Amino acid sequence: DRRDKVGSTTPQADWFMRLKNHIYGEFLSESFANRPYFDQTAVLHAFEGWIKGSNSVDSMTIWRILNVELWLQEFFDEREPEAQDVASPVKTDYEPNARKQLDLVTADGTSVRRYPLRTDLYAREDDLEAKTMTYIDRFFSGLLEAGDEHVAATTGRWYFFISEKIVAITQGRSFFIWDIKVGRPARLLSRYVTRTPAGIGLGSPFTMQLAIEEAGLPRVLFASAGGAIGKVLGKRGLFYDLVGGDIRAIDGPTEYSVYPANVSAKLGPKDPDDVAARLSAAIRARVPAAYRDTFGGTVVMDANDIGRNVLGKDAPGPKEHYELMFADNPLGQGSEQTPMAIVFEQPPATTP
Repeated sequence: DRRDKVGSTTPQADWFMRLKNHIYGEFLSESFANRPYFDQTAVLHAFEGWIKGSNSVDSMTIWRILNVELWLQEFFDEREPEAQDVASPVKTDYEPNARKQLDLVTADGTSVRRYPLRTDLYAREDDLEAKTMTYIDRFFSGLLEAGDEHVAATTGRWYFFISEKIVAITQGRSFFIWDIKVGRPARLLSRYVTRTPAGIGLGSPFTMQLAIEEAGLPRVLFASAGGAIGKVLGKRGLFYDLVGGDIRAIDGPTEYSVYPANVSAKLGPKDPDDVAARLSAAIRARVPAAYRDTFGGTVVMDANDIGRNVLGKDAPGPKEHYELMFADNPLGQGSEQTPMAIVFEQPPATTP
């Protein structure tokens, strides 16, 4: 009655579908992009096609590539010493983010104090104004208890800064990368984009596809040609000048971001000036009277550790004035979950 042994198959296809967020994170990582063994764009294309069932790649191919990457990380990459498993206290509204500071003197001589507010994650279905007001209410309701120093530092004119990312998310302008249908032009053009440590920009076929859909392929091709000429002439950023709109605000997945930003690409927010005006109206209707009188307006900011760009505002004065207030990116670049800040201008010191 002997039966031939039949090996059981490994259900890696089911595993990969459940773990696709994590696998995308590995394939999008800086370490994977820098390997001489893989073409990151081709691997992402293959994995995307496998998920959608639109190519002939099998799960074992994905399995092999993934395991090579994990093996290289484990035995060849330099790794930071593992921190002890001790829960870090959650940052209060009156503390800076790690390696940041509350106070800054800007290049134009303005002294400001920036209070980054930690929030829950924002989602497409969230009411931006209603949810945001809960964090502003929390800040002002806890101010007296925070201490005399903070009460004294919050007497000047103040502004509300909000990251353009959460505005775009609540507007439905953020997309999982596996939901973006990437065309050949996007795959080709993204190969020639210079990546920076601050973000992937258009150096991903997913973000380049969003740029093409937002601005149109002819304009993107025109701007790409102009950008290439600009690089030869030593003039950087010409692509964004030529393509127009808020294409600069398009951003892609980064391994240091919290989910779902680590597997999403997003367009810039729609009508950011109008968003700023609506948030300001909600703020003036809710904050204590003393702070209502000194409120200067809302700024929708696109910032990272390399640069910053005001996308919309209802606060008076030039955009550059507010960009200087975020010169050191006080909201942070990683998993801080502080997508907004209350910023007070400090009165000039008086001499006796």
